[in-house]
Amino acid sequence: MLRARRAASEAKRSANVDARALLRKAIELDPRYAATYTGLGETYRVAVTMGWAQSPEAALKEADALAYKALSLSDLDVRAHVLLGQIHIYYGRYEQALAELDHATAINPNDADAVIGRGTESAFQ
Repeated sequence: MLRARRAASEAKRSANVDARALLRKAIELDPRYAATYTGLGETYRVAVTMGWAQSPEAALKEADALAYKALSLSDLDVRAHVLLGQIHIYYGRYEQALAELDHATAINPNDADAVIGRGTESAFQ
């Protein structure tokens, strides 16, 4: 998981692909660890954001499914709620985005991505 996070933090397509492979391996090793599903979902969202996804719709659908899988394992996965919020923002579903980001900040008021996400969401209204 740590190697995947490092790879995912690089703004390079090849690093995103590497992170996906590492996260899939982590899921094989421990299919009940919610954070790996969220991390994998984030790689799909990043691919859309960076213009790397051949099909943004398919990539976001996969990210959405992975976020929900993570939440089925742990509703306290802040990053899964943030990921769903980001997906909702992409589609212009601001009320749903706000609900997810509020849930994330309720779990951890100090999570930078949740706080930043709420700032992004309010900019679109």
